[in-house]
Amino acid sequence: MAIIEGLTSTGVEVPVKVGADGTLQVSGGTSGGTAGDVASGATDSGNPVKVGGVYNTTLPTFTNGQRANFQVGTAGSLNVTVYGANSASAVSVGSWTDANTSGNLFRVGAYCSVWNGTTTDRQYSGAASAAAGGGIGAIAVEESGRLFTNISTATTTTVKSGKGNLHCININTGVASATITIYDSTTATGTKIGTLTLPSTVGQPFNLFYDLAFTNGLTIVTSGATDLTVVYR
Repeated sequence: MAIIEGLTSTGVEVPVKVGADGTLQVSGGTSGGTAGDVASGATDSGNPVKVGGVYNTTLPTFTNGQRANFQVGTAGSLNVTVYGANSASAVSVGSWTDANTSGNLFRVGAYCSVWNGTTTDRQYSGAASAAAGGGIGAIAVEESGRLFTNISTATTTTVKSGKGNLHCININTGVASATITIYDSTTATGTKIGTLTLPSTVGQPFNLFYDLAFTNGLTIVTSGATDLTVVYR
């Protein structure tokens, strides 16, 4: 079997070495040769082939067809720029601060698709539904639970503006034949949910449960000095 030799940079012939399994052995060189095995932070030694990068305080700009080094940070972490699919523009990393987290974040977007009876559409929250040109609206509710409003005179009361849920009306002190008119509106007009007329003999207190959603608002018109509590979201 012939022995293959190579020449050093000074013209000296040396044999090409192979390992016990016959694989070609390549050692680190300097000018124009294959570099490797250790250096940089030192210590680590032998196997496998390492890949290095370069730290630059100002990142370089390359042109078409040029070879480039991987760029690393001050701790040796690989610098990565994220691009959108088939885009030449880098994705920006935003800064977001709230009660639990702060700093630079890579934002990932997603949306829920909801069947609207004819097609699927994105789901929006509250007033964003109208602003976004339709979609399926999700009614936001208070995390603290149901809210309440007490009414004790003959008056018109706008309990809430916008979407919500009417849970119940508690009649605390009733007035015989008094009326309570409920509107899905911010005024005493528009879509009427219902009109209650108290009996001539009122057993009190008592509750009227609705558990229904309203869209525009909740307005209640009372006659007499009926004392009632509206429970809603």
